[in-house]
Amino acid sequence: MKRLCLALLAIIAFPRFADAADLPSNKDAGAAAATPDCFSSFWSYLNSSPENCPLSYAGFTLYGALDGGYGYSEHGAPLNPNADKVNYAIARNSNGALWQWSPNGLSTSAVGIRMKEDIADGWSLVGVVEAGINPFTGRLINGPKSQADNNLTKQANQDTNFGSSRAGQWDNSQGYIGVSNKDWGTVTLGRTNSLTQDTQSNYDPVGAVAFSMINFSALSAGFGAGQTVRLNEAVTYRLNYQNFRLAAQTQIGGYQQGNATTGQYQGQIGADFGNFSFDAIAGFARDAVHTSSFSGSPPAGYDPADVLKRTSPTISASSCWPATSGIRSGSMAALSAPGR
Repeated sequence: MKRLCLALLAIIAFPRFADAADLPSNKDAGAAAATPDCFSSFWSYLNSSPENCPLSYAGFTLYGALDGGYGYSEHGAPLNPNADKVNYAIARNSNGALWQWSPNGLSTSAVGIRMKEDIADGWSLVGVVEAGINPFTGRLINGPKSQADNNLTKQANQDTNFGSSRAGQWDNSQGYIGVSNKDWGTVTLGRTNSLTQDTQSNYDPVGAVAFSMINFSALSAGFGAGQTVRLNEAVTYRLNYQNFRLAAQTQIGGYQQGNATTGQYQGQIGADFGNFSFDAIAGFARDAVHTSSFSGSPPAGYDPADVLKRTSPTISASSCWPATSGIRSGSMAALSAPGR
């Protein structure tokens, strides 16, 4: 019998007490800021917010963020060109002190297109295509390739490598389409964040990759299997009613569709009551896969530059899966049949 996993996440948050400077004033209420003329000059555009000056046309909005820095690590590793970040937390391959370019410390650099086109009777066609990038190398984030690059490399000589749900594809963050109605909710189909992935950042008091273990690692959102935080060909339903919210998500297909499991489902209920927020998410995943580099030579017949070691409840840790950049999910290092 296959092993099944069931997990429950419940998060409660209270905002901090307001300082005097945070409290609203009559002066603030009566002085509404005028909408800037975003495109009057290049400086005006840079000095405006994306909310006030979106790059939109015919229902499509282009958006993006670049996050880069230069930093020092007492226990770090060189940046792999396919990885999304450096070792902001101590990892097994943290092997010495060094200064280096350090991407995605506050958030993940990404570029995307968001669509919302009104259809009729309060319904809208919605969609998102987004890809995460390494701003210093210009490459699409590819966690499995960063692991494959470190096959046969002694731990003390490895550069940064992470098991990831991003595998170098053009929609490595998200790529979905759906319909939305303010009364009946939103249904989407495609590559989508899990409910836990979308929710946990709202309750992270730090919210920065470099300074929060919640954002540095996907283990929390993946209930211990970080590669499961994005699902391919998933159906997701979300509904907001007054101060309550409900959501449900199911994965279509399994490994052959690039998913990290042979089946995954999540359900969510949440609410806001004044300054109190609550969200509970239950998740079920079958045969979740975890990938890692080979410390020794892979079995005969496999290219060490294009293979990873996989571990799951029903697959031995010595099994190999390809780790090419074109696969649909970084958590899957392959599209091959289970048992290969």
